[in-house]
Amino acid sequence: MAKRKLDNNSPAGPDEKRPCFGSNGTPDLPPIPPINKELSKTVFTHQSVVSKLDISNPAASYERLEWLGDAYIELMATRLIWDKFKDLPAGRLSQLRELLVKNETLGNIAVMYGLDKRIVTAPDVKTNRKQWTKVKGDVVEAYVAAIVEADTEVGGTGFLTAQRWLYQLWIPQLAGVVVEKRMPDVNAKDALSRKVVSRGVKLEYLEQQPLETLKTGQQKYYISAFLTGWGYERQLLGAGEGLSKTEAGNLAAENALHSPLVEQIAEKKRDFDRRTRGIDQSLHGKTAN
Repeated sequence: MAKRKLDNNSPAGPDEKRPCFGSNGTPDLPPIPPINKELSKTVFTHQSVVSKLDISNPAASYERLEWLGDAYIELMATRLIWDKFKDLPAGRLSQLRELLVKNETLGNIAVMYGLDKRIVTAPDVKTNRKQWTKVKGDVVEAYVAAIVEADTEVGGTGFLTAQRWLYQLWIPQLAGVVVEKRMPDVNAKDALSRKVVSRGVKLEYLEQQPLETLKTGQQKYYISAFLTGWGYERQLLGAGEGLSKTEAGNLAAENALHSPLVEQIAEKKRDFDRRTRGIDQSLHGKTAN
């Protein structure tokens, strides 16, 4: 079977110099693999500009290719993270994979190679920042699918070509990521609640400072546990930070569990519970008589 013609007019050739992804000091980007000419128009066509006559044609916009490319990219990122971070738990691996496949990361790839300049879309799409970021990411997903489709015959190397290209972009970004092997105890919040919460007592988890965006693109959250009750008003029990709100909150609860203040409050709760049980038993005895 004859292979389809490839579009070698890629927006960034191997000799073109651009700032490197991840800003690790290397000035060159890896050359972008070519795609089939038959698919090059589809890859860059947004559904908003598809005419009513072609609206039912699944090849009129990049949506089908995006769907396929999304699956390919997820698999490629999963394999890279799995091989590179052999000692991390599944939760950490998922965070790192999300860093590679999120719209912001893929959108940056589109900008670096000038793919965003080739996108044909309705004008209002580009004025909506969130939507435009997603569109740029979608186009990269469609482009990856088109790379694979350039050579899908038995023994074809389209998938490996796309994977090699993305790995060259992703690996520098992973070089500086924050990796914490230990995940906070997911049951810490429940344990803290059982220890200090009673009727009329409130335990809150609030952001103590704004989230921080790291150079790697990761986001760090700062959450603290506060107690109102037992004579306290929004008393700080413990603080935590993490790469998600849940993780930071769990760490705040875990740290609170080791606090001497929490032990004092827990003793107050135990005394209150003992008195309450004694009153209930006394009332129950009077009712029985």
